[in-house]
Amino acid sequence: MFEVFIHLFIYFYIILSNWFHTRNIHIL
Repeated sequence: MFEVFIHLFIYFYIILSNWFHTRNIHIL
């Protein structure tokens, strides 16, 4: 169950990083 959470977190992080990168949005 814990591994599933890790995979979901990584998947979500990759999508967010790609989304921000394509829109050239810089946070901090």
